[in-house]
Amino acid sequence: MKLVQLEAIKLIETQGFDSTTIEQVSQSTGVSPSTIFRHFGTKENLVLWDELDDRIEKLLLQKLPGTPPLTAFRDAVLTALTEQEDMDLFLRRTKLIFGTPAIWSAAAHEDRKTRAELTKAFSYFSGRRKPTIKDSLLAATCMSTLDVALDTWQAGNGKTKLGSVIEQAFDSLESF
Repeated sequence: MKLVQLEAIKLIETQGFDSTTIEQVSQSTGVSPSTIFRHFGTKENLVLWDELDDRIEKLLLQKLPGTPPLTAFRDAVLTALTEQEDMDLFLRRTKLIFGTPAIWSAAAHEDRKTRAELTKAFSYFSGRRKPTIKDSLLAATCMSTLDVALDTWQAGNGKTKLGSVIEQAFDSLESF
C-alpha cells in the first residue's frame, strides 16, 4: 500500500490530480487496478490513506480514562503525528489534501465520520449512555483545531515543527 501511495503522490504532484489515473499508478507500480481499488477504494484515498489513524485511535483510548477529552485527543495526535518516520511524505500528503478540492472533500467526509466516533467515545468515557451536544461540540472542536493546525503547518511548508503548531492551536483554545 505504501509503494502504491508513494507512486500515486509522485504522479499527482507531477501531472495533477485530475490527470492522474489509477491505470497510470498501476503501470508504475505493477499492481493491478483492481487490487488498488480493493485496498484504497477511490483515487482520493490514495492520498488520504494513513497507517497512523489506528495509532491515534489506540493512543486516545489509552488516554481517555482519567484524562480530559480535549487533552487526551491533543496528546494522542501529538504523539502519533510527531513520531512518524516520514514527515516529508506527511507534508506532501497534507499539501495535496489542502490544495486539491476533490481530496479535500473526501477528507472532510472522513473527518465527519471521525467526529461522530469521537462524540461516542467522549460520551462513553464521561459515563453517559447517549452522546450530548457537549460531546458533539467537543469532538468538532478537536477536529477543527487539528484541521487548522495542519493547514497552518502545510501553508508554512513544514518549517515550524508540527508538534509546536499543534500545541499552539490547542493552547489557543484556552483563551476563548
